[in-house]
Amino acid sequence: MIRYAAYCGLYCGACMGMILTEREQGDTTTLHLPNVDNDPPCPGCDAPEMNSCEFVLCNKAHGTDSCAFCPEFPCSMLIRFSEEWEHHRGVIDNLQRIRVLGIEKWITEQQEFWKCRKCGCRTQWYQRICTSCQEFLI
Repeated sequence: MIRYAAYCGLYCGACMGMILTEREQGDTTTLHLPNVDNDPPCPGCDAPEMNSCEFVLCNKAHGTDSCAFCPEFPCSMLIRFSEEWEHHRGVIDNLQRIRVLGIEKWITEQQEFWKCRKCGCRTQWYQRICTSCQEFLI
C-alpha cells in the first residue's frame, strides 16, 4: 500500500479520516477543510490497527500492493464493497485505472481531481463547496 492508495481502490487523500490524521501530525495542507468530529482519524492501510481489514489481509495473502494486481480481480468481496457507500462506487474503475497507469501516476491524477478548480484547495468526499474560496464543486 502506498500513501493515499488504499488496497481496495479508494483514494485516501480525499478521506476525512486520513485528513484528520494528517492534521494531528501537523500537516498544514489540510487547514481549509472543515472539522468533522464524528470521523475517526485513519492512519492508512499499513497501520497495525488496520490488520483486521479484509482488504489488507487479502492483499498480504496474495502478496499484492493493490486489489488492482490481484489475479482474482474483481472478486465478490470488492464488488460488494463497491456497492456499500457512494464514495465506494468508483473503486473498481479506480483499480482498473491503477492497472493502466500504476499506483504513483494514479495518485497524481487523483490529487488533481480532488482540488478546487478555482483556488486549488484540497477537497474531500461529499464536499460540495470549497471551504477556502466558497466555489461550488462538481
